[in-house]
Parts: sequence; C-alpha cells; structure tokens
Amino acid sequence: MQVIEQHRKNRFCVLTGALVVGGLVALGGEERASDAALERALGWTARETLLADAAELGALGVLAGLAAAATAVGLGWAVAKRLSVPFAADPRDAALLFAAAALLPVLVGLLAGASGRRAAVMDALRRDT
Repeated sequence: MQVIEQHRKNRFCVLTGALVVGGLVALGGEERASDAALERALGWTARETLLADAAELGALGVLAGLAAAATAVGLGWAVAKRLSVPFAADPRDAALLFAAAALLPVLVGLLAGASGRRAAVMDALRRDT
C-alpha cells in the first residue's frame, strides 16, 4: 500500500514540475515569434524555422529530463539512506520521468511559437520594435 501511495506522490511531483517547465517555455513564445519572423525575413522556410525550434527545445527537454531523473533518484537514495531503509530505483519510473520532462518543453514550445511562425513577417517585425 505504501509503495502505491509513493508512486502517486512521485507522479504528482513529476506533473507539477512538468507544468512549471512547460509554463517557462510558453513564456518565451513571444520571443520565439520574433525570432521566427527574423529567420523568415532572412530566407528560412517555415519548415527550417520549425526544425530549429524543435532542436532547441529538444536539447532543453533532454537537459530537463536528465536533471529531473537524476534528482529524483538522488533524493530518493539520500532519503532512504537517512532513514536507513533499503532503496531500489525503479528504471521504469525514471524512464517515464525522463520522457515527460524531455517531451513537454518541445510540445509546449512548438505550440506557443506556432502563431509566430504563421504571422506575416513584416507584422511580426513591427511588433518587435
């Protein structure tokens, strides 16, 4: 029973952290829109702009996923050691944590920047000044 309850707490913490990361990425949506407009003004295609954003957000997601998984396992180990209880990290939970933390910034960032990639180049550049 305690194991099931702990998994629920872990998932709640993961979802909370994922929402925070997603919110931070979404805040950069306006900056992404102006970057996309500048890239399109320089001759980039919409696909190239989308791929550049996806690569940037993917790198951010991988770093966030690694940090989240390492922190979760490290804190679990530290608490177990302090309480003198056995510790065994569940690789499936760590993998799910990594996947959630890695994919959320990509999804939220691409959605937040979608309107900027669709906007007319001159309109987006005028708003930037």
